[in-house]
Amino acid sequence: MDDARQALVVPNFEVGADEKVSAIHVWVVGRNGGGKSTTLHTLLAPGITGGWELLILCDGKGDSLAEMAPYAAGGAVARGSDSWRQAITLAYAIMVARQQRLGTPQAWRYPTPADPLITLVIDECATVLAGIQGAEVQMMTEMGRMGRSLGVRTIQSGQIPLVDTVIGGSDWRSQARLILGHGVQDAVHDRIATQSGGAEGPSLLGLPKGRLVVMLDGRLLATRARVALLSDDELTAAAADSPRANLAEIDRTEHVQTLIGLAEGWATSRPEAIVDLTTLLSGWAPTGTGISAAPASTGAGSGTGGRAGSPAPLTTVPAQARPTTGATAAGGGARGGRPDARLRQLVITHVLTHAGVTRAQVRDHVTGLGFSNSGAYKEIAQLIQDGGIREDDQGRLTATLWDHAPLAVGEAR
Repeated sequence: MDDARQALVVPNFEVGADEKVSAIHVWVVGRNGGGKSTTLHTLLAPGITGGWELLILCDGKGDSLAEMAPYAAGGAVARGSDSWRQAITLAYAIMVARQQRLGTPQAWRYPTPADPLITLVIDECATVLAGIQGAEVQMMTEMGRMGRSLGVRTIQSGQIPLVDTVIGGSDWRSQARLILGHGVQDAVHDRIATQSGGAEGPSLLGLPKGRLVVMLDGRLLATRARVALLSDDELTAAAADSPRANLAEIDRTEHVQTLIGLAEGWATSRPEAIVDLTTLLSGWAPTGTGISAAPASTGAGSGTGGRAGSPAPLTTVPAQARPTTGATAAGGGARGGRPDARLRQLVITHVLTHAGVTRAQVRDHVTGLGFSNSGAYKEIAQLIQDGGIREDDQGRLTATLWDHAPLAVGEAR
């Protein structure tokens, strides 16, 4: 419903005067708990219930997209860095397959259950961005430019309305025609218009849960729209008697088939540890404890990349090396005096997306990903000293957004 409580319809795709279909890339922003998940349900419901949309799901939270899995490639959700890379590559590989159909009678024309719209959904894009590599960022950029006419679109959702938090940065953002802005939690993140048409644009500060700003092609459609609540049970019931979208055989190239096979392993995946704990413990264990070193898990055989023995993900860059020694795992103030760029990126990203957290909460987050308590506390203290993080008199942390060399966010990425 728009500001006047009239029905407001936003498109998933458009049909031009020449009958050519153009898919619409979407950016959904707003604080945690502001209603982004409900908005994603509403956006995806028509394609799911109509059977003409096939999803590829990347979840940076770990628990926000599970109900969509039955309608996704592989029937699963990507929840860790290897599987995020595979998911983005899968969407790109389908787009490449559809490029080969251009100029032929088999060219993709319109979403149908047999030749569906492909939608890559990335929830918590800042978290996913920290776990992928340059090849996947380039793929996202290319899908932003070329995917619209090939029936491959992207939806990115995150807590911060800043261009450098989306995958593909300003190049992808310039292709996102539909922006749905929920409330943000502080004045620093107030203006969605910083990327959408000037300082006098709509404010996201103070919007209550379930209310949002709607912009299409730079036009303001509503400043306090309300999204209808669609429960998981209602979505399941509505889709029960509908055809299920299925990728066309002509798009099932060797690369696509390999990646779909990997996607089937995401159903049992969990976010992988950044540090191989067995190797780490073996370096600290006294002689005679029985703890032995084991090789670190990498590539598609790891906990997030599918089944053991699966082919490596089809990306153009080898898997990123993960820290396996005490010196690397210790983060800021590690042995050798060199900070761990991965730990620094995780700390700054967490504080950016969860303004007001305490040191202990940040520590719990990064130690859950395999880093040490001491490394986490040293990195937080160093960031406060460098000016990248500010701590108020109640112990709450917020991140500063000016470009400060010690953060080296781009380098860490």
